[in-house]
Amino acid sequence: DNYEIVKELGRGGMGAVFLANDKRLKRQVAIKVLKIPAGMSDSGIEDTINNFKREAVAIANLAHNNIVCVYDIGNKDNLHYIVMELIDGFPLSRILKTQGQPFSLETTLKISEEICDALIYTHKNKVIHRDIKPENIIYTAKGVSKLSDFGIAKFIGDENLQVVEQPGSIKGTILYISPEQLQSPESVDGRSDMYSFAVSLYELLTGRLPFEGESPREVIMKILTEEPIHPSKINKDLIPHIDHVLLKALSKEPSKRYDNIAEFRDELRNISDFRARYSVQPMKQAEAKQEKYYYSQLAIESFEDITKYSRMLPEAGQQRLLYEIEMLFSSFILSNEFVFAFT
Repeated sequence: DNYEIVKELGRGGMGAVFLANDKRLKRQVAIKVLKIPAGMSDSGIEDTINNFKREAVAIANLAHNNIVCVYDIGNKDNLHYIVMELIDGFPLSRILKTQGQPFSLETTLKISEEICDALIYTHKNKVIHRDIKPENIIYTAKGVSKLSDFGIAKFIGDENLQVVEQPGSIKGTILYISPEQLQSPESVDGRSDMYSFAVSLYELLTGRLPFEGESPREVIMKILTEEPIHPSKINKDLIPHIDHVLLKALSKEPSKRYDNIAEFRDELRNISDFRARYSVQPMKQAEAKQEKYYYSQLAIESFEDITKYSRMLPEAGQQRLLYEIEMLFSSFILSNEFVFAFT
């Protein structure tokens, strides 16, 4: 009685989302209504309803600008629903499909900053999302990214909120799932979300997934055994530094990734800050036999400058800077101003 349905906004396998008017607070909201599949057993229905309620509890306890807000939960005429923030925007998956080309690096880095902040917050509150993908990230008309769909989230240390799972079942979306979710789902931590988000960023930047196949089995085998193509080899407008950051986050073993989402965000932020401060733009060298990328030159006048610039670079850039310095000094190039070009 508190909500007036206006129209349907979308429908999926587990339910539908409606635009509605909140009569009490005089605002428009989105209402997600659960659909119970036909023929489901009584125990299955109970588990589905409990998991649906879990999602509401998960989001309601997470107050963050980059996470979709939950306002209410209810049950009317045996219809279970969640009342959520109405967002003027679309999932990244839909935008990517509609525009028919990858996102720019600048836009992707902004999205990464916001979603990493959201994940840092959820992990701090002991919640692992477990289903990060472009479909679950809403990009608003104002250019703000919001994380949604906590339906299979893992609550560390709270047994009352754990999702009901069948032994041997895989939780997540195969195309974005981490190796450890496939091999030992009970041991997943925040680095699993990092992996799935890195897959998502890879897709936004290249228009392709790192691992594709004609069947789920083929995709799973590639996730477990193959290495992805460097993003800059697919999208020639990308700078090579992004390869290093994404491929590290996509490591098969969690221990070889960044320790946490904050470190991953900082590496991505380094790329953004460096590009903004020094107007770093990829430029193709026409005369070269092989296509290479050059960055804006940096004026190095002292050892203090070397330290300052190296801290601004991602890990791959730091190694390159050290290499250039070593080459210059080994050639006894001494002058009042050194100029380094990065390739």
